[in-house]
Amino acid sequence: MKKNIRPEDKELGLDTPITRRDFVGGTLIGAGAGLMAATPKGLVAGKDISVQQPGFSTLGPDWTGPGGIGDYALANGNTHEVVNTAHALRDDKLRQTINTAKDVDGIYDLVIVGGGFSGFGAAYAFKEKTGDNRKCLILDNHAMFGGEAKQNEFVVDGYRLYGPQGSNSFVVHTGKPYFPELWYKLDLPTEFEFEELSGTDKDIRFAPDSFGPMMKWPESASTGYFYDNGTDGKWVMDAHRNGFRDAPIPESFRRELNDVLHNRIKPEGINEDWEKQFDSMTYHEFLVNKLNVSKDVLYKYIDPYFGSAAFGASGDAISAYAAYKLQMPGTIGHLSREQQDAYNNRSFYSFPGGNSTILRHMAKEILPEAITGGSSLTDIGYGDVNFNNLDKAGNPFRVRLSATAIDIRHTASAGGPEKVAVTYIREGKTYRVLAKAVVMSTGGWITRRIVSDMPQPVVEAYRQFHHTPMLTVNVALKNWKFMENLGISAARWFNNFSWYANLRRPMKIDGYSTPLDPSKPAVMTLYVPFVRYSGKPLQVQASLGRTELLSKSYREYELDIRNQLVTLFGDHGFDPKRDIAGIVLNRWGHAYIAPQPGFYFGSGGEPAPKDIVDAGYGRIAFGHSEVTGFQGWISGYIQGNRAVEKILHYATA
Repeated sequence: MKKNIRPEDKELGLDTPITRRDFVGGTLIGAGAGLMAATPKGLVAGKDISVQQPGFSTLGPDWTGPGGIGDYALANGNTHEVVNTAHALRDDKLRQTINTAKDVDGIYDLVIVGGGFSGFGAAYAFKEKTGDNRKCLILDNHAMFGGEAKQNEFVVDGYRLYGPQGSNSFVVHTGKPYFPELWYKLDLPTEFEFEELSGTDKDIRFAPDSFGPMMKWPESASTGYFYDNGTDGKWVMDAHRNGFRDAPIPESFRRELNDVLHNRIKPEGINEDWEKQFDSMTYHEFLVNKLNVSKDVLYKYIDPYFGSAAFGASGDAISAYAAYKLQMPGTIGHLSREQQDAYNNRSFYSFPGGNSTILRHMAKEILPEAITGGSSLTDIGYGDVNFNNLDKAGNPFRVRLSATAIDIRHTASAGGPEKVAVTYIREGKTYRVLAKAVVMSTGGWITRRIVSDMPQPVVEAYRQFHHTPMLTVNVALKNWKFMENLGISAARWFNNFSWYANLRRPMKIDGYSTPLDPSKPAVMTLYVPFVRYSGKPLQVQASLGRTELLSKSYREYELDIRNQLVTLFGDHGFDPKRDIAGIVLNRWGHAYIAPQPGFYFGSGGEPAPKDIVDAGYGRIAFGHSEVTGFQGWISGYIQGNRAVEKILHYATA
């Protein structure tokens, strides 16, 4: 049945077929068949296997919206299937199924719950330490492994395009390039080549990632700042780069803003125990009380980046030490010039699909049959995932997708050694496997609900773990001439939907990339943090943001996106009906750990909650990156590795 579409929405292109469920830009007539062939069993187009429960309103495919094409087409963020099952678990709707679980697979040496960087980091470490002589199972509740390290794929006018779903950038230390040890083990490249700009005579700078030009390295992109007074808008080019000299803001505020952004103010009253001191206050308190700047510096300019890059909430609720770990403005002014230079002499880079490329290399190393093809960057990064081989009986390492763990507990048979029972639900049926040891690589919001014999101190510590939402949007464009007309590759604005969008400079993979030409297709990525609830307690900010993220339909978000792009670019040649080829939403209800003051070093004489969780107990270790208080791909890998160390003697007994 065709939905009624208002005339004003038709003008925005809401009736164009290219943005509906299957999206593709008219060039792939057979894309549907190819997509189904690449899908895990039981997850075919049109089949909804999400948990249905009486009295609970379930989300449907229209909420998830199109997912693009390829291996990730049914796993764009938290899909309706994932959310429905998680909410059923949260509301204790699945508890009664535990006793009906069917025992399968015998006993594993190690079961890992969660298939993101920490989960695959644990599996990688376990294989390094034990070889292929042990049985290891990874359970993941999504239709595709990767956690937030996934990508969106599009084909527009014959060009295959990629955008990151979540985990995006990796850091390169300039002058003295350095990479983590894992990087070399995986034989990832240490030198990078990018596509040259063509098709225009304008000098437009393109950043090699999305996060760098937001705030840390504004010179890496040609950024336009759009100031909208309600009746018309003013574009200011490279405002951050030139000290906001042309921005319509008061001189006193301009001076404060520049001083903070460039770390020109040394914070007052900072002692030798400065790390704990930072963790005793919020970032807002640090800026106002230690740097003597107005709160508007945080709320108007810094918060959107702070929320997008790492913590998902306003700086008025997050520890100032968390802000320091991100090297937020003002937080390194007390350090020596040499230390500040070490932080500043870095660059952010991004593979076309974000950090999914790194994780796929880990998957290929653990399970060579996981991805078709050889060991080249192209084969591993963009080869088809062989879903039939992920969970093949007889393999020492197995990955089981669309499997949601609902109960984990220690158990022992009469006279037998203690084990851990892991119960999970998959395609509406409940199963149980036994393991000598378990690594929990899931986020705390779900871990504390499913680890049933968790000691009370760990339960209480997990109650101090707060998580915030995030929305990443990838818009496939048929061209970006409207940005060329402005001479920009990125945009920053201060009202309405989102706050920032950019086009990344395409990285060449094995010598090939998509063109960087304003008349050719490209992917624009928008980050949408939920920081407008500032001023409220952290738990309230997180809850209100998550409610907003989950309550809006795909159609409503699509209208927001189209309206915002028209507001920004409508006077510069942008036509949503003509220029948009596809829109994919990646909703992450618990994207970030949001560390409040005391999270890192404790408060009131009590130990830090992260340290209590990190210790684990019995045969269960907690390996999620959130335990570090700063989520990123490398911290995920490290935590997974550390977790394996703690329970290795059980797993190899």
